[in-house]
Amino acid sequence: MRNLISILDLEAESLAALVSKGVEFASCPPETYDKCLSEKLVGLYFPQRSTRTQTAFHRAVQLLGGQTIAYSQTSLQVDSGETLSDTGAALGLYLDLLVIRTNGDPRELITIAEKTDMPVINALCRDEHPTQAIADLITLRDQFGRLEDIRILYLGAANNTMYSLALAAAMTPGLQMTLVTPGAFSLGSEQQQLLVALAHDNGSRIEQLYSTDDICDRFDAVYTTRWASMGVAPNLSNWQEKFNGFRVDRAFLGRTLSAGGVFMHDLPAQRRVEVTDDVLDGPQSIVWKQARNKMIASIVALRHCLGADT
Repeated sequence: MRNLISILDLEAESLAALVSKGVEFASCPPETYDKCLSEKLVGLYFPQRSTRTQTAFHRAVQLLGGQTIAYSQTSLQVDSGETLSDTGAALGLYLDLLVIRTNGDPRELITIAEKTDMPVINALCRDEHPTQAIADLITLRDQFGRLEDIRILYLGAANNTMYSLALAAAMTPGLQMTLVTPGAFSLGSEQQQLLVALAHDNGSRIEQLYSTDDICDRFDAVYTTRWASMGVAPNLSNWQEKFNGFRVDRAFLGRTLSAGGVFMHDLPAQRRVEVTDDVLDGPQSIVWKQARNKMIASIVALRHCLGADT
């Protein structure tokens, strides 16, 4: 049984294989996909709202020949006081795999995985969004034909999307990622130390900056996300002032993007907040390619966790 709760559940070689397989799936018509989920039932528990990830998993299971059953916040006994771990143990008696989004402590997902033989896929928790990172690497690999020597600039808040992508980048030989985050919205020291160690072991490079004024290079991809993760404003007065200079507009792309470079966003976007309309809808934007590749990442994650990729 394989879980995908953190990008760290994958070895570097396994991550590279998933990305390569994802690029293959992205270029093939869906009718050619193998039906490795035939007679499999996948549960989708999304107590936190989701447009793309939830729909991507529904479609991925369908394309692989399986069936889904969807649960909301109020459709399970969690809403009446049953623990999430007991709920997971019960679901494990019926389901072949559970995809879950909580925006809570990742230990909740780990507890479910420990109480059942059912594989668990993290569709976003407080700390990580691993399938988004896989989708992003698939998108970059498909766009540039390689990941080695690709340079990513991420700017905004240190959130689950950023941390998963940084972990994946650190595990990918030759990939370079610069993180630019306001001091109060940056990764913790332990997370930063882990990224540096992973990058050292895998021949990649992770750099941390705290001001957009310190950016002096050009990049193949400029990536941002919403400053308020899941649309919830930080509990900090005047917090938006910390992001002065962090909005991605045409001028910012002009001084940071290499020729042939792209703009990325995990979506949903708050237009005219972290990104302007002319960038999000502009010629360098590949955000809809990223969005489609959420489905491709769901496919390779499902196949991996159910052992169909061996």
